[in-house]
Amino acid sequence: MSRRPTCRAAISAVIAAAAVLLAATPADAEPVSAPPVIATVSPSTVSTEGGTALDVLGAGFDASTVLTFYDADGTALAIVVPTVLDATELTTLSPAVPAGEIFLEAQNDSGISARYPVTAVTPDSEPTATASASPDPTTTATTPATDTATATDTATTAPALAVTGPATGSFLAITVGALTALVVGACLLSARSIRSRTR
Repeated sequence: MSRRPTCRAAISAVIAAAAVLLAATPADAEPVSAPPVIATVSPSTVSTEGGTALDVLGAGFDASTVLTFYDADGTALAIVVPTVLDATELTTLSPAVPAGEIFLEAQNDSGISARYPVTAVTPDSEPTATASASPDPTTTATTPATDTATATDTATTAPALAVTGPATGSFLAITVGALTALVVGACLLSARSIRSRTR
């Protein structure tokens, strides 16, 4: 018979404790938030000079979120305050960082995210225009010199050609060097054969 009062007393004590806990907890208390998460960073490369516009997607972002940039050794390079668009997206401009792999970390009142890697690259230097040398307007084109001596020698050593004959008649005398020939109609006779025939 003594167990029933004991059980009733225990149950009453549990109910009383629960009532105290409910009374101490505000009805509008905010639930504990999870730490931020970085899912993607676009683009995946940033300039070492800074100023690259970054779009960060993830979860758990709020007004207290800041981004920290680390080098490969884990040394903090810069802390920036991003523009939080909503709980899943924020934007920012990258700071000046050394070349190589760097890491982004989001942190707010709820905790710290895992670090997300991106690559910092040195901007390509603009190609230097090389001016081509313009031709000298005073320079005139020259033509290869011809061998005038050879041409002169050929002209002087070529046999002279002379055509003689009466103004009227049926033959012409053609002299080429030491050879004289007569053209009679359509026939060409050497001077030697003419002389042999006339003897």
